[in-house]
Amino acid sequence: MYYEPHKSSIANLDANLVALFVYLIPMLVGFAFHASALAWIIPLVVFFVEKDSDLVKFHCVQAVMLVFIPGVLSFIISMITAIIGGTAMVTGWFVSFSGIMSLLTGSVFGIILLVFGLITGIIALVFFVFKVIAMIKAYNYIAYEVPVIGKIASIIVNGSH
Repeated sequence: MYYEPHKSSIANLDANLVALFVYLIPMLVGFAFHASALAWIIPLVVFFVEKDSDLVKFHCVQAVMLVFIPGVLSFIISMITAIIGGTAMVTGWFVSFSGIMSLLTGSVFGIILLVFGLITGIIALVFFVFKVIAMIKAYNYIAYEVPVIGKIASIIVNGSH
């Protein structure tokens, strides 16, 4: 959905700039301060402060989800990885008397851990690409809907469709 250029209620800034910043600032906070787990707070605060612009509100909701969802997925994958890693350590300790079995067990668990690491990296890359696309669209006054997430954001801001 395209919006006509307008001002945000936040410091009378252009709405497209505020919408752009709700993606950009959390990304910079995550990269610079390794605080990506808290970066979703920034667009959430802007959502509640913004009074006039549905464009800004839409991008705030979508930005929260684009930060929060990969964080949750990453946490789940890291928990699975920790469980597998702990199992590998215990299994390796029990079978350390057999060199071949220990090597085989370590290799299988190592491959599993590598796969989970790659999955986490792919998830991060996909969400990063969606954030960049959304930033470009936000700057052009477009409410670009990221697949699934964008529909939810639209419902939250505009009501059910």
